Amino acid sequence: MRTNELFGDFPAVELGAGAAPHSVSGQALGDRTADGQIVGWEEAALVGVVNESVSIENSRLVLSVEMDRSLAREVGLSVYLFGYRHDRPFSTMPKLHVKLGLVYHELYDQGRRLLAEEIGVTRTGRHIHIQVPLALAGEPERILASVQTTEGAIPLAWSTWRVLDIRSETVPAGASDSPGGAVSSGPKR
Repeated sequence: MRTNELFGDFPAVELGAGAAPHSVSGQALGDRTADGQIVGWEEAALVGVVNESVSIENSRLVLSVEMDRSLAREVGLSVYLFGYRHDRPFSTMPKLHVKLGLVYHELYDQGRRLLAEEIGVTRTGRHIHIQVPLALAGEPERILASVQTTEGAIPLAWSTWRVLDIRSETVPAGASDSPGGAVSSGPKR
């Protein structure tokens, strides 16, 4: 295995058109009670992800995130969505970063700021609903996705990287061989 390969043993999440929302909540790092509450010395500072679900609706990736408490002034949420297609080099595909703060959201592609209005973000208390057009992600066959809470530049908790398979039932030859797993570390900056 090379140092730049993604790997892991999580199965890809199948999100074909018309499929019901799929929960992708793994255990985010940190000790939690059965109802998802963070315990221990970091309890007062951390904001964690309790539940994540994804679906495809009207050519948009829809990500719903439930937090154990609302975002605070110094605590934010980052969503990473990296498109993959078998017929395009991975390096040329969009690498989207949706950065959410208390009252704002920003959108980046490989560090280049995009118009935040290109995506839909709805907040209701501890729930955040994000809609990203698949065209903005490069009409991918798969999306590598992760969610992270941060305090400034310091990561607090993050979900494992998951592969979201959004292809239709007809898969081009050779399209199913990479990337097929997940990696359990956050993105390099």
